[in-house]
Amino acid sequence: MKPVARIGISLPFALLADQGCPPAVTALSDAYGGVDRLLDAIAGMGTSSVELRAVTAAASAETVDRAVRRCAGAGLTVTVHGTLRGGITEEDFLAPYRGFREPVTVTVHALTGCPASDTVHILQKIAAVCVRDGLPLCFAVENNRRKGTDDPGDSCEGALGIASQVPGAGVCWDMGHFYYNALNFCQNGNAIPEPAFLCAAVHTHIHGVDHGRTHFPPGNGRLPLAGYIEALQRAGYGGVYNFEPSIDRWEGVHPRDGVEETLALLREIVG
Repeated sequence: MKPVARIGISLPFALLADQGCPPAVTALSDAYGGVDRLLDAIAGMGTSSVELRAVTAAASAETVDRAVRRCAGAGLTVTVHGTLRGGITEEDFLAPYRGFREPVTVTVHALTGCPASDTVHILQKIAAVCVRDGLPLCFAVENNRRKGTDDPGDSCEGALGIASQVPGAGVCWDMGHFYYNALNFCQNGNAIPEPAFLCAAVHTHIHGVDHGRTHFPPGNGRLPLAGYIEALQRAGYGGVYNFEPSIDRWEGVHPRDGVEETLALLREIVG
């Protein structure tokens, strides 16, 4: 049976938690008359999921739970962009997630400036606590763009190598980061990740590259989106096709227009 396609969008956790956001972000919610009406509108566009971006160890379980319930009020499930940092303990990392009772995908970047084994070690410890305590978290290691720093996750191979050593973990295919690397380091804008990476994908981040910067709407030649989605579909992907914008970077594009055009594009391609 063909997996049911789901469309999602990343929204700032701070916006959903009423903690204050940059003017460009609040312009998006203001365009709909507030956060709750924004969520209703997103659901009305055929979107079924919101990614909370990003949840740090400083967030309380109560605040995360309120954000989740706020999304649920519009009929939206959630995924989470989590945050690993050097020296974090498994208990500190998991504190914001203690209220989850339903399965949720949590995407993380590899730790930078240290070997991949450090990320593997902390994720293994976190996964073990989840099993012990019955926390229904599925971890996805995201491929990052190359930034000239020591980042063991700045390739699909690196992200997959980490995820394959963590029980129950998969990868998040960040299409924008992959395309950025393909253009700047492989000189092959038509590249597609290896089948092993695609088959391990449990989540996606979708955004376009514009003048060397990422997290823009993926239309207008900014991302070979149709080919990427086709590759995932061939691999049997069953996760969310998640648009991950950084609205404060956009110039000349109204946040509402960029969001609505992208969600319409995803509906058209995903089918």
